[in-house]
Amino acid sequence: MSTDDRHITICLLNEALAPDYEVRFCIDSNGSDKLAFLPLPTSTWQEMEKDRVNELASGFIRSRSGRTFLRKRCRLGDGRMLD
Repeated sequence: MSTDDRHITICLLNEALAPDYEVRFCIDSNGSDKLAFLPLPTSTWQEMEKDRVNELASGFIRSRSGRTFLRKRCRLGDGRMLD
């Protein structure tokens, strides 16, 4: 499965699960042969964002259909590069 295929699959999965659930990419799994994704209720993500916005930004990437988040290199919100 190509990076683009993986991106499309996760975005379509999120569309199917919305508005009840959201799947996010776990940044720490990047570079591994097994990428990790965390599905949680949308309300749980929203609650965590109230108190832990910086931790979430450095640990997870939201999948959006307009942005390919699984490219080889990607700049994260905190300036780090996702390889």
